[in-house]
Amino acid sequence: KKDRFVLLDSDTFWLTETPDEVSMTEGAKCRRICTWAELFDRYTGETIIMTNTHLDHSTDAVREIQARYLIEHLKARLGEKFESCAVYLTGDFNCKNTTTPYDVIIEGGFADSRKAALEDLSTVAGSYHGYENKDREIDFCFFNSDETVLSYEIISKGYAGDDDTEPGYVSDHYGVLATFKREG
Repeated sequence: KKDRFVLLDSDTFWLTETPDEVSMTEGAKCRRICTWAELFDRYTGETIIMTNTHLDHSTDAVREIQARYLIEHLKARLGEKFESCAVYLTGDFNCKNTTTPYDVIIEGGFADSRKAALEDLSTVAGSYHGYENKDREIDFCFFNSDETVLSYEIISKGYAGDDDTEPGYVSDHYGVLATFKREG
């Protein structure tokens, strides 16, 4: 959406103690990263920061370490922008909202858009289906600002083509959509 957003800055870092080197958390099954982009919104005149990550699928202990690195490195890279800009953190966190890695994200200054939403339009409980009708909520859209979350939805219908009533799969996860309203 280049007509709306201007890319001001972006970067990718690894969820390890050496974020600028290709590296892997001890005990993890895969290298995991976070990619972020600082965008100027021509419509609102504000700067926002979009981030996306994928925590490991091994254990909650590994994910907790990665979540701590995620928050630490984001705050270090963004500096005062972490507090002054709307920051959105999305991704596959491979954990439920009752686990320590999730708590680390919340304690790090983020809120869960699903819990904050005025309306949850989801027709399924979870975002991960694994092509087998599983129903686990492990994908999240977090935010750090005082925005109002108008709605939240796990998009579980309409991937199959023209018929929006049948489920279809473009991935082993459903998409997550949160609609925000900036105050002021």
